[in-house]
Amino acid sequence: MLSSLSFLMGRSKHSLGSPFSTVFFRAGRKFIGATLVKNFSLFFEALARETCLGVFVEKIRGKNAHHIVESAFKAFSRCLRGLIDAQKRDLLDFNPVPIRSCEISRSTNETQIDVRLILDNGGEASINSGLVTLDDLLGTIAAASNISLDVECKGDLWIDDHHSAEDAAIAFGQALKQALGTKAGLNRMWSVEREFDGCSVSCTMDISNRPHLEHDLQLEECDEEMVGDLSIEMIDHVLDSIVMNAGMTVHFQQQVPGGKFSAYTISKAACLALGECLKFCVAIDSRRGGKTASSKGTLNV
Repeated sequence: MLSSLSFLMGRSKHSLGSPFSTVFFRAGRKFIGATLVKNFSLFFEALARETCLGVFVEKIRGKNAHHIVESAFKAFSRCLRGLIDAQKRDLLDFNPVPIRSCEISRSTNETQIDVRLILDNGGEASINSGLVTLDDLLGTIAAASNISLDVECKGDLWIDDHHSAEDAAIAFGQALKQALGTKAGLNRMWSVEREFDGCSVSCTMDISNRPHLEHDLQLEECDEEMVGDLSIEMIDHVLDSIVMNAGMTVHFQQQVPGGKFSAYTISKAACLALGECLKFCVAIDSRRGGKTASSKGTLNV
């Protein structure tokens, strides 16, 4: 996802949004293709006025005008759908058949790892990586995403934590990608904010097959070398290994960058947000009729 946007909607008597053109495009731009830039502002202002919905649109990142416009309207449609669904039924009231699962083994001179993952009807985790902090963080993702995850890792911990942490994250990401298959029928995109011990982190995710991790987590400012028994630099490496091997685009934002939080607190909040996003992204939307959520018709090319 080359453009990342935040889109919020709710019942209101007044629009909450800023002018679309001045927020999203460089000052002075008049056209996107053959379309007047000011028409985007007019559209959202009229929509908010006529529906009595509060609308707030914010660009997080992105410079390509085509992708910004495309992402904005995709975010709008998903947000509106979510607003309607929230008033009717549980968003996850789906029972996809067959149950999506994966078992993989990964063996190198440094580690031996076995992973068993069940996306549907899950929620239980048994993780034994030899690193208590890693077990906790992977278990947090599994619990928040309502997936079953079993991980057994035997690694060269007598050297350091690097190989075990990296390879366990790689294997988890690979199992997740295999369990998702063609990704047909998925919700695919979601954004959520989660809090742990006062630290709030938002996560925006796209199960895109275009892997990329972007974040502003203030881990380097914590002045810590270790998070329990895990090196602090491995937090970023674990998250990146999961994202790259699962084929996801993920953007984390720490909502209070200046706050004094421990590296564990930040990591825990990020994993809670990642798991919550994953829960909604991998859920099957029965209204798609098994079709892929992409104008291309596939995410595999």
